Amino acid sequence: EVYELKEKLESEKIAQSELDKRICDLEDRVLNLENKTCPSDSDEEYEYSNIVDLSLNKDKSVPPFVILPDKLNHPVIRRHEVDEVIQTLNDLRVMHDDKITSVFIIGEPLSGKTECGRKIGEALSKHNSIVAVIKCDTYQNFTSSLKQLAKRLGYSQINFPSLHKASVASQIEILSLFIKEKISGESPWVIILDEVLEETKELLTYLPQPGDLGTGQIVVTTHDRSLVTDNPCSIPVVLDRLTLNESLQLLFLLVGNIPQDLAQFVSEKLEFQPALLVSAAKCVKQLSAKKKQSVVQTWRERLENIKSRYKEEEWPYYIAAMDETTRSMLESVIKTVVKRSNVIEECFHLLVLAKGSYLSRDVVTRFLASQLNITKREAELSLRESPLIRICGNDGLAISGVIYKLLCDLFAPVVRTERMIHRLRKLCKFFLLSTHDTVVAKVFKLMSPKIMQYLALLDLCFPDYEELRSLHHELGKAFLCVSVDYGSAVRCFTKAISIFEGSNDITHPEYAQLLNSLGNVLRLTGSMEDACKYLSKSLKLLKEISRGNVSEDIASCLSSLGLVCLSQGDLDRARELHHRALAIREQLHGNDHIATATSLNNIGGVYHERGDLATAKNYYWQALEIKGRNYGWDFPHMANSFNNIAEISHEQGDLCGAISIHKRALKIRQRLYGDDHPDIADSLNNIGVIYHKREELSAARKYHTRALGIRKKVYGEDHLEVACSLNSLGEVCYDEGDLAAAEENHIQALRIRQRYSVTSWHAEVITSLHNLMMVYIADQKISIATDYAYEVFKVCQKIHGMRDARTVEAFRKLTELSKRSSQGRGFDFSLAANEYVERLSCL
Repeated sequence: EVYELKEKLESEKIAQSELDKRICDLEDRVLNLENKTCPSDSDEEYEYSNIVDLSLNKDKSVPPFVILPDKLNHPVIRRHEVDEVIQTLNDLRVMHDDKITSVFIIGEPLSGKTECGRKIGEALSKHNSIVAVIKCDTYQNFTSSLKQLAKRLGYSQINFPSLHKASVASQIEILSLFIKEKISGESPWVIILDEVLEETKELLTYLPQPGDLGTGQIVVTTHDRSLVTDNPCSIPVVLDRLTLNESLQLLFLLVGNIPQDLAQFVSEKLEFQPALLVSAAKCVKQLSAKKKQSVVQTWRERLENIKSRYKEEEWPYYIAAMDETTRSMLESVIKTVVKRSNVIEECFHLLVLAKGSYLSRDVVTRFLASQLNITKREAELSLRESPLIRICGNDGLAISGVIYKLLCDLFAPVVRTERMIHRLRKLCKFFLLSTHDTVVAKVFKLMSPKIMQYLALLDLCFPDYEELRSLHHELGKAFLCVSVDYGSAVRCFTKAISIFEGSNDITHPEYAQLLNSLGNVLRLTGSMEDACKYLSKSLKLLKEISRGNVSEDIASCLSSLGLVCLSQGDLDRARELHHRALAIREQLHGNDHIATATSLNNIGGVYHERGDLATAKNYYWQALEIKGRNYGWDFPHMANSFNNIAEISHEQGDLCGAISIHKRALKIRQRLYGDDHPDIADSLNNIGVIYHKREELSAARKYHTRALGIRKKVYGEDHLEVACSLNSLGEVCYDEGDLAAAEENHIQALRIRQRYSVTSWHAEVITSLHNLMMVYIADQKISIATDYAYEVFKVCQKIHGMRDARTVEAFRKLTELSKRSSQGRGFDFSLAANEYVERLSCL
């Protein structure tokens, strides 16, 4: 049996040997055929050797030649950076005559770096013996380019025996040694290394280095800023986007003559990126040929279709109409960049939340540093090196509309994960730590629509998740404290409360805090009854949870209830609640704590409302001294306390003293914040009010106008603080007799206040309605004034009830105007109505 097995094994060995011979014969035949048909590739089929034999070709004088990429299948224009790079190369050659020099062309993906490299090569071929472009996006392309260059330099089979059996790294090393040897003569040469990436930057080491002795120059095109070195023989040149004229010229070459407004719109939406313009033009030409209509008509129809179907931030992506190759290339770059750096990934998430718009670089780096445990400097360096993030001016970051859409698609699966909940919570906490920073407030306002969109998806995926209710709570606080968006804050708090109640976890301390937060927002919007209900429920729960112990949460809830009672006119109850809060805070924190100062300030507010100005001023001074000892006398909160004392002086008739104190607060704020800060606007507004009181109307108008300008710049056109300035300015214009300006300002203020009120029954809405009524009365437009008087009456009745003196006065004014009106607005105010007014007055 063993013998038979041995015999079988021997026969199989013989068969294998014959098979090997047949394979070798076939390989030889294939080789011979390739040598006859493709002689340029035949020299790769020889035994591998690590030694490069240059002895057979000692002659280094190589005839001039140019190796450039194949011509593009679309027209290109000569960029202004081409001449800049050529001039830079000439200057480097003069400065470093006997050394190799280099220029780095840095540009975003699809910015046209390859086309610029080609144009540079064509221009330099007149003055250099050798001009070659080597592709460096992959090791395989680099090797192929080296082989092509080596053949032009005299590469033969004898020099490179059996190169195909070597590894890619060994092939690159052997070919680069041969090339270095051949170009080391006195003839000038230029090598353009195209599309060098972070992953292929090692390939630069295989070629002559800047600073080495030689007569050549190297041009590197890359989108990675980190590749630029500090070598004095290297200079970076940033490839900007096309200018408007260049963009219009390119579109003309691509699709012919089109209207300038259309070409400009397309160029701006595609951010003057040549590859995207080419892609968009190609798509339109194909559609035009298919529909057999003019290119201009096709452009317009396509743009209208995109505008009607997609959001504005997504227009660039659909206008570009990228083919699969271009899209895949961009997606590959994005994935590589995201994978390479956590800093860039987090920054991309922030920019997506901002819909790709301009974001403050300072805010972004502060957030990244706080979340990733790095320094601001490290975060900023990482952002500067990213090829996809555009640095705007001195303090701005943005991404293109195309990159925005690709990032949305890439991050779509991440949005529906717990990781996104954690990311949004961290972001909300960061915003809450910067409530006084106006730049942060702008960033939050920009991001909030996208955050709410994400939140809706997360609500569907995790309806009862504990972290999600905390996210709603924190986001509501951000809406309340950062952007002063009461409506969104109420929605967030209400959703968080519903999640708590759905999970039957209503004994959780956070549930009580949520009730307190919702009650405070409702208080600020004027819904005092609802506010009192939620705050009372919160206080009851906090007492049950604390089991007889005191806490800051209880003190905070008592303070909020005290403010509600103050707004309702129940001053005794308000004073009692504030004193209880003060006692708790003194027990918890002592007599010299900021929280204690807050309670003292609130008690001062109660006495202020009662008309006991001396006592109110005393409490305000106590609060001011505590804040001064804790914060220092130049802290922003000191300015707030100075304002309270100035208001007391104002009401005591000491207008000069009030102005002096307000100007002191203004100086503190200007020293801390500069000239464009909301607190500066507050001080200017307060000073304007006192000048108005002193009937110095021109000075009052000047201060109110300055305050309005700052608030519009900080908050935008549609904000409650802007409405306050518009109202004050309107009152001054009314007293000056400028009724047209007064009407315009009051109408704008009313529109803003009605929008921000959760209901339309807000105390400030009454003020705007009343002011407009007075303007129309002065302008003898009694019919319109009567309409506003009726609105004032309805709102007063809703807020204060029929027995309140303000409601009675509103009704009295309404009847008076109704009698004067000749239009017959449908109000039948008879003698019975007048008797009703008198009865209400008695009550």
